[in-house]
Amino acid sequence: MGQRGKMRILIVLEPSGGGSGRNALDLVAATLDRGHDTHLVYSATRMDPLFARRLSAICPSRRHRVDMDRAPGPRDLFALRGLRQLLRRLGPFDVIHAHSSKAGALTRLLPRRYGARIYTPHAFRTMDPACRGIARAVFGGVEGALARWATDALICVSPDERAEAQRLRAPLDRTHLVPNGVPRATPSVPLTRADLNLSPTDIVFGFVGRLSAQKDPLAFVEAIARIRDLTHVRVIIVGVGELEAQLQQQIDAKGLGEVIRCVGQDDAARYYPLFDIFVLTSRYESMPYVLIEAAEAGLPMIATDVSTADSIILDGQNGLVVPRADLATALPEAMEALIQPDQRSAMTAQAARLRGRYSLDRMVDQTLAVYQAALDGQGGSAGAGR
Repeated sequence: MGQRGKMRILIVLEPSGGGSGRNALDLVAATLDRGHDTHLVYSATRMDPLFARRLSAICPSRRHRVDMDRAPGPRDLFALRGLRQLLRRLGPFDVIHAHSSKAGALTRLLPRRYGARIYTPHAFRTMDPACRGIARAVFGGVEGALARWATDALICVSPDERAEAQRLRAPLDRTHLVPNGVPRATPSVPLTRADLNLSPTDIVFGFVGRLSAQKDPLAFVEAIARIRDLTHVRVIIVGVGELEAQLQQQIDAKGLGEVIRCVGQDDAARYYPLFDIFVLTSRYESMPYVLIEAAEAGLPMIATDVSTADSIILDGQNGLVVPRADLATALPEAMEALIQPDQRSAMTAQAARLRGRYSLDRMVDQTLAVYQAALDGQGGSAGAGR
């Protein structure tokens, strides 16, 4: 360890984007600001434009490209060799913090002499309802074995993720709960309703996220189509992904082109001030940044009953939690309830009072405490939740 408690930290990431990418970049920036010697290993295989923009702000000598594939395969051997060569050149580090399952598996196959091994899954693969049978057994077996034998600290970002870690038999004394945190939103270029031809009387539902099967934007559009009166309803969808073309086809087929606007990849902070209600339709999640951002923006929310929704949303106070199993009925009913002025006004006021629970400084403090506990060999008494 460096002078006066400063650490050498290596953060390793496979999906260069989404919530895990944001978490990793936030940690890099915050730990550098606090004087730690932090480096980032990233993969360009899955990199979104927002990640690339933030990556360019990191000193070139502190960012290192090692391409990794999401799915297991023979190319993993090349990624492992690349990591080993980089560590021989730059290491050792005090801690190596891997984000997501692929980076977590590869870094924990390396000897501990390169640094204490910290792992954040950002939703175990076994939390995906589509992961069943042999695949679930294999992924679960690998995660459990690595947690027991090759992990100095496991950081879970949600209570559900921690519960899944326990089901996979991860050691309790090395499992920590550190929820994601966000800075106060500062949109790069603020938008007004006039910019998007929205009237002051429009009720705007917002969706932010990857257009993927996990986030299920198709269910969101289906729910919009079931709302009985769309006269003053407008919808903004922020994001890109593999379902983009199918989503637009669905919007056109439902005759919702005047109601729904897809704006593509953009700075979501520009759009939160335009939303009246935020909607999350995910099939599974760990600790979704978009829900935290909506909460910190003081928005009433509607979300499926996955992962941390019921810890961010106090059902009936600052939003509504709807059952994923009955989404086709429950989601349009919840949306119609919040279209009503009295209920929307009451939830908006309560949402404003509940802001400030998920700060970035708190997340960084707890993460550094986990690092220190791993170095000290003190198990879970690091100040982060367990």
